[in-house]
Parts: sequence; structure tokens; C-alpha cells
Amino acid sequence: MLQPRCCLTSTAGDYLSRQGVAVSLVNARLRQGALTAPPPPIQLEQAQAVHAFLLQQQRLRRITSAALVLESAPEAFLLDVQQHLRPLLACLRELGLSQEQTTAVFRGLRRQRAQAARFLALGPEELQRRWYWLCRNLGLEGPPAAAYLASAPSLLLADPADAAAVVRWLNRAAGWRRLALRRNLQRSPVLLLTPVAQLEAAAAFLQQQLDASVDELCMLLSVAPRLLALPPVQLGEAVAAHPTSWQLAAQWMERPPLLMREAAEALHMQIGTLALMHRYGWSRQQVAELVRDSPTVLRTLRLE
Repeated sequence: MLQPRCCLTSTAGDYLSRQGVAVSLVNARLRQGALTAPPPPIQLEQAQAVHAFLLQQQRLRRITSAALVLESAPEAFLLDVQQHLRPLLACLRELGLSQEQTTAVFRGLRRQRAQAARFLALGPEELQRRWYWLCRNLGLEGPPAAAYLASAPSLLLADPADAAAVVRWLNRAAGWRRLALRRNLQRSPVLLLTPVAQLEAAAAFLQQQLDASVDELCMLLSVAPRLLALPPVQLGEAVAAHPTSWQLAAQWMERPPLLMREAAEALHMQIGTLALMHRYGWSRQQVAELVRDSPTVLRTLRLE
């Protein structure tokens, strides 16, 4: 019989349950994350220490909810408060983030559980190394740098060695430089986390399907950069399901930028529909009903 992987002890679970934490969810996610040799079960003292630390941050408004952080990134229980969590928060303050910006970082990462766990695992020295690399390569400094990275904390998950290759590839096209690389990365941080080979494949696929020049492709991606981070298989499914939309986008390639934006948004809506159907097993009718009740749901959907 398999032994259960890393999870809370019964006393630690009882304590957190009384604090409003969904213990079953925390245990399930800890087991999912412990794919190799699991660490020892999390004892009551460790659970209390981490929870108390996050409650303090909640009172200081550096996070919105201790329970939500623990549920979205239960890997925090595996980290020492004095040696890791406290220095991590101190590092963010030293880098110039305000309390509101620190809250924005954790709010943004909470939507992506795997990203939240990876961010917490970064030590202060590694966080600073990545921060300074991004500032240097994206031309950021001072308060604007803090505001920029607080709005797109996922960029800090990119290892500089891999991110440098992505930036070099994006800068090969003059259109990317003219159309503000910083803006595109801020809107779609997943680009910096995507292997160059996948970016190249997606760009080639889009260019072929739309019969677009390099500059025309750059214009499309400037208003819908998330398309570039989608695997070609997903792009192919979108083309097969909505050939008329893609033909229309191709016809609009020579139209003014305003119409290009409309075409790109239409593509995002179509691909977003497929993403919801694939992610939740919904029918097209169910997605249509959701959009009718919440008209902005597809427009704001993060496809990465």
C-alpha cells in the first residue's frame, strides 16, 4: 500500500480548519506537488508559524488573505518563516514595492497555483538577480520598475539564461521594437516563460495561416501577444473550428491598426471559447450562456 505523500498532521489540520483554511484542498495539493521523495508531514508548530506570519502580512495589507495564500500555494508550509518567508517579503520591500504592490504580486500569482509555488521557492538572492536582469534588459528603473513588475510578477519566474534567448528572438523583428516589447511582456508574461522553439513554431504557423508579412504579424501580435505563446496544436484547432474568422483576419492585415485590434480581439474570443470548452468540458452552448451572463469573461480570459 502506498504511503500518503507530504501532508498536514491531524493536529495541524484541525488547527488550520478552525482558522478557515480548506485543509482537504491543502492536503490534496501538497500530495500532488510531492512527486518524488516527500518531506516529513507538516507538524502543528510549523503550520502555526506560517499561518501567524501570513496573518501578520494580512494585517499589514501585504496580502489579502492568509487562508487564500495557503490554499493556492500550500508549499509555503514547507518553508522556514525566519530563513525564507520573512527575507522574501523584506526583499520585495528593499526592491521598492509598496504594500499595495506586494499585495498585487500575491494576488496575481494566486490565480496560477504553480507559479505561486515557484515564486515562494525563490530565495531573496535569486529574486534580486532576476529583478535586476529584467530591469536592465527592459530598460526599467526606480518606481516605474516596481509598478511594472508588480503588475506582471510572473516575469520574475523566468530564468535569465532562458529569458535572454526569448528577448533576443523577439528583438529580431523591428516591429517588436517599434511596438513596445515591454508592453507586450507586461500584458502576456507567459511569452518570457515560453521556449523559443515554441514561439518560432507559433509565429510560423500564424504567418502561414494568415499569409502575413513579418511586420504584419508583429502588428497582430502587438495587440494579441498571447497568441504567440499558444502551442501550434491549439492554434490549429482554432483555425479548423473557425476558418472564417482567420480568413477575415487575413483580409484585415492591410487595414488600419484599429481594425487590426478588432480582428485580434475576435481571434482571442474564438480561442477563449475553445479553451473553456477544453478546460471544463463545456459545450459551445454552455460557453455562450456564460458569456451572455458575463459579457467580459472571454475578453479578460488569460489563455496562458
